Amino acid sequence: MIKIVVIGAMGRMGRLIIQTITEDPDTELCGAVEVFGHKDIGKDIGNLCGLGTLGMPLSDDLEKVITGSDCIIDFSTPKSTLENLPVAAENGTPVVIGTTGLTGRKEMKQIRLYSKKIPVLFSPNMSIGMNILFKVVRDVAKFTKGRFDIDILDIHHRTKKDVPSGTALKLAENVAVARGLDAKKNIHFMRHETNFTRDPNEIKIMASRIGDIVGEHTVFFGGKGESIEITHRASNRQNFAEGAILAAKWLVNQKKGLYSMSDVLGLND
Repeated sequence: MIKIVVIGAMGRMGRLIIQTITEDPDTELCGAVEVFGHKDIGKDIGNLCGLGTLGMPLSDDLEKVITGSDCIIDFSTPKSTLENLPVAAENGTPVVIGTTGLTGRKEMKQIRLYSKKIPVLFSPNMSIGMNILFKVVRDVAKFTKGRFDIDILDIHHRTKKDVPSGTALKLAENVAVARGLDAKKNIHFMRHETNFTRDPNEIKIMASRIGDIVGEHTVFFGGKGESIEITHRASNRQNFAEGAILAAKWLVNQKKGLYSMSDVLGLND
C-alpha cells in the first residue's frame, strides 16, 4: 500500500486526486495540505471532498503529515511547491509535481536541485494521451524539418491562470529539440502585427481561455499542398488524476533524480 500526501487538496485537481486515491486498492491517503489560513483547515478532508468522514483533518503544515508517507502529489501553486520541496527532501519523500506555472529558470533550478536529494517527477500534463502526443510531435517535427511550418493552439477554461499553458510550452520545446532549434529564440506567442513575415524556424503558440473547456491542444504542421493536424482533447480531469497516481506508484521505486511522465510510460528515445 502506497501512502500519499496531497498538496493543493482543495483545488479541483486535489479533490479529484484524493477521491482517486481512496478508490485505488494500492494507495492510501495519509495527509491533505492546503495553504496557511485556508478557511477549511482542521475540517475532515473526507467530508470536504464528498467522501464521508475519513477522520483526517485538512492541514496547512506538510511537516505535520509527512511522517510515514511514501510519496507526495503536489497540484498547488509555484510558491507552495517550492516551499514544500525542502520539507520533502529532509524527509526523503519522493514528490510528483503537477503544479502549473513552473516555467521560470529559477523555479526549474530549484526543482533540479532537490531532485539530487530525492526522486522528483515533474510534468506539465499527467495525461497518458498527452505524453504520447509529446513523442508523436517530436517524431513528426523531425521528419518535416525544412518542409513544414508549425503552429500550436492552446485552449483552456476561462479561469486558468497561466498563458500559454505548460503543456503548450512543452509541445513547443519538443518541436525545438526535434529540429535542433534554440527554444528561447524560436518559440513565439501570437501578437498583433501589420507586416508579418513567416520565419521557417518559428514555433508559434496561440492561446485561448474560454468557457469551461478542460484542455485542448492542436499542433499544426503546414507544408506545400498539404498539412497535418494532431489534437489532444481532455473531456474531464480524471485522466490527469489517474496519471498522477500512476506516476506516484512508479516514482516510489526510483532512485533520486528528475523524471517525467515519459519515463513512467517508457516513451523516451
